[in-house]
Amino acid sequence: MSDIYNSLYRDLEPGKYSDGAPNPIKLAMGLAWETYFERCLIGSGVDASRPGEFTTDEGIIGSPDLLIFNGHEKIGEIKLTYYSASTDLSDPKFGKWLTQVMGYGHYLQIPRVRFYVLFVNGAYREGKRDPVLRVYDIEFSNRELKENWDMLMNHARQKNLI
Repeated sequence: MSDIYNSLYRDLEPGKYSDGAPNPIKLAMGLAWETYFERCLIGSGVDASRPGEFTTDEGIIGSPDLLIFNGHEKIGEIKLTYYSASTDLSDPKFGKWLTQVMGYGHYLQIPRVRFYVLFVNGAYREGKRDPVLRVYDIEFSNRELKENWDMLMNHARQKNLI
């Protein structure tokens, strides 16, 4: 799944996503945060688990960070970012994250997503540099999930990724 949405966003926003390999230190920080925060959630009584990989009928492998079962089943995504906390997920710069979770949502038939986002630099545009944790709950329509999936599959076929 990540090969497909990463390829899509390299085409859509080449200046932002075509700058070579990801920074290994930032990747390590993101993985450390994800591991730590997952333990905190479960330790505080949130009914969540790491689902492992799934494979679609097209042979695409995906793995959301969490499945959350408190009340309504949700996909959980834990993110660490250097973007300013003065924006929210409606900002186009978060489009790749939304594309990612809608792909999971389509396959798993789960339209609800909870993002746990650590803004490392806080709301630096407002002069507030302390880290900020924000939680966002989003629910997509079946149509949004299907249209996103079709876009991903069309891109994957065009690029010979499937």
